[in-house]
Amino acid sequence: MMETYLSEYVHQVIVTNAETNVKHHGNKYVTSHLTYDWQEIEKELGGIIDDLDILDQPEVWYLTQTRVVWEVVHSAAAAVTASTSHERDNLCQLCDWVCCQHDVTKYLSWTNWEPKVGSLLAALHMTAALERALGNILLMKNQPVPFLLKDLLQTEQLKLVFNKVPIVFMQLILGSPKGFNLRNVLWHGFVTPGELSTNIVEGLVVLFASLGQELQYQAIPKRPQFCSFEKFHSELKGVFPDLTSQSEEVPDIIETSLYIPVKSRVLWTKAFELFKNRQYGDSLVLL
Repeated sequence: MMETYLSEYVHQVIVTNAETNVKHHGNKYVTSHLTYDWQEIEKELGGIIDDLDILDQPEVWYLTQTRVVWEVVHSAAAAVTASTSHERDNLCQLCDWVCCQHDVTKYLSWTNWEPKVGSLLAALHMTAALERALGNILLMKNQPVPFLLKDLLQTEQLKLVFNKVPIVFMQLILGSPKGFNLRNVLWHGFVTPGELSTNIVEGLVVLFASLGQELQYQAIPKRPQFCSFEKFHSELKGVFPDLTSQSEEVPDIIETSLYIPVKSRVLWTKAFELFKNRQYGDSLVLL
């Protein structure tokens, strides 16, 4: 039975490095506003030259830098956990360029109601939301949005808005094939419950706020949302099976199916639970 869907290298970056870099840094990487201290992070990364092309760096460079990123993420999680409700409210306000404040609170709470699945679901939502929000910034500059996230993070427009350190940090976490590459490994289903540190949720929230601090006084256009399928409700009614009437049989099918890997069964079980609760979007994201 396969223990992981991650390659040996990616497992080292995402899982092993996270487990071996849990250190207590206090507020070394996080300011009193619960945002990242980019100067401190740059110092820990060993300095970042202006013309650095992160995509050309060797694996050994990534292994070193991603260890630092995990230290930063763990530090952010500790800071958020120790924060007051007032500080969290301010944190959420800085995130509204990515998603509404209610969503941020929801993502943070998900790490408590079954951490392995909750943090995975939150990270799925958050990586997608951040990618879309970064694309909105290019619209503000009247520039087309690249199809690939790694190309989006390489654009001069984003580098001018956020400067080099936040961009490199995002590339290491989100959109470089040799970094965490969270956007791809999550949405392609390679990460199984328990492999991704729950601290990544707080780490991403602090990242949202840190970038939002740079955008406080800029009006960022919003791309139109996808159309609602409510108008097709009558046409779709009756097309799909009513699984809610088989609520007792479905869990048994999941547990005994030869087609669902053992490590993924908890995801299918949670997806069905969300489906029964009419949280169809969350259910679909997990699947």
